[in-house]
Amino acid sequence: MSTKSEIEEILEKEQISNLCKLLVINIIQVEKRTSTTSTFQDTYTAYQIETKSSSKEIPVPVQLVWRRYSDFEVLQHYFDAQYAFLIIPPIPEKRATSIWRHFSADKFDPNFIERRRHLLEIYLRRVSSHPAMSRDPMLIAFLRDDDFAEQIRETNYEKKADSWLKSLTMPFLHHSNQEFREMRQYADRAHTILSNLVKARSQLAERTLALFKAHAHYGREYCQWCGIEKELGEGLQKAGHYMDMLAVGIDAILEEEEQYADELKEYIFYMATIKRVCQRQQWLEHELERRTSSLAGKRKEKSMRDEGKSSFSLSSFKTRLFGESEQERAAKDAQLSADIASLEDAIAIQKEELNSFSQQATDEFDRFRQQKQHDLADLLINYSILQLKLAKKSCLLWTNIRDCFEPGPTGASHLSGANGQSQGGADQSAGKSEELSS
Repeated sequence: MSTKSEIEEILEKEQISNLCKLLVINIIQVEKRTSTTSTFQDTYTAYQIETKSSSKEIPVPVQLVWRRYSDFEVLQHYFDAQYAFLIIPPIPEKRATSIWRHFSADKFDPNFIERRRHLLEIYLRRVSSHPAMSRDPMLIAFLRDDDFAEQIRETNYEKKADSWLKSLTMPFLHHSNQEFREMRQYADRAHTILSNLVKARSQLAERTLALFKAHAHYGREYCQWCGIEKELGEGLQKAGHYMDMLAVGIDAILEEEEQYADELKEYIFYMATIKRVCQRQQWLEHELERRTSSLAGKRKEKSMRDEGKSSFSLSSFKTRLFGESEQERAAKDAQLSADIASLEDAIAIQKEELNSFSQQATDEFDRFRQQKQHDLADLLINYSILQLKLAKKSCLLWTNIRDCFEPGPTGASHLSGANGQSQGGADQSAGKSEELSS
């Protein structure tokens, strides 16, 4: 069965714009594996990808394939070579960077593996929803075929990748195209700002963790204190429990916050991709200018030869000194005309390539702007909601701590309300908002 062909036929027959509208893509299982050869032992993490139909009306068999991180890297390099004008979604880091000390940088740490599983799933959904990459046969093979490695080797994508290496080593010069110049400047500034934001969030997470964990000391001292106070003993004991809840509850909040930090880091890597696209466009401009300059030199040389003049060079000096036969002159003229014709053809091809690249990259910039605006707005909204959740939880617990020392019944109702952190608890806090604000 050729699953790849079936998927492509369905996309074409049903006129489906991208793969995400046809398939539901999930990474459902993770395994730590070890492969042993005669020379070394390789330990790695394998991810099981499940693809199934997103609609009952379009039957697509469920398919399960195993992929390791290096397979994702191969797919990424293929996209980068095949679609040099696109802003390719970045794959997550192989090893964690810009993390705070509460999380491990070990690539086999369960928390890190789970975070990377989630980010790899996001990556697959991004490329599968892209209008160009989602229809690529190699993406379909990656998601559905066991012989993906053999299929992608047959594309010889490495040759295309090698052809772009010069553009990445080229120093940054002034772009003649204003849009690419502005995109390069934006990417540079956004990369710096987002990197600083990630660092600032890590520092804030450290301080927030320390602050909330310090409440456990409060709780311990309150419990010690309740043993020597008769009238306040019960209230102190309950208040100590609330303090402990403040200290314990911060872990889940910061773990959720770390997911938002990972999504923010994704856009740091996006900025590097934008700069790479700009460098490639600049390299194409540079190559066109170089060939145009070479053509002008060849034409000037031909014009001077037609007028019987010669340029100042070693070969022309020898010609003036020893003379030149009619046969040699004709051969040189023919070679010069052939060089001019060859350069004219190369320049025409280069212009077409540059115009095509610039137009496709410009369209990609427009698409990316819409995606970025949507993603970052959602990210900032969700981060704000998370901080509000933390503030409400803290407000509720401190309200219950206050009630522990007020005259009247102070029972387990406060404790259960804080434990559940349910809507009822939030309503309780909201009901006391007037008193708290005073």
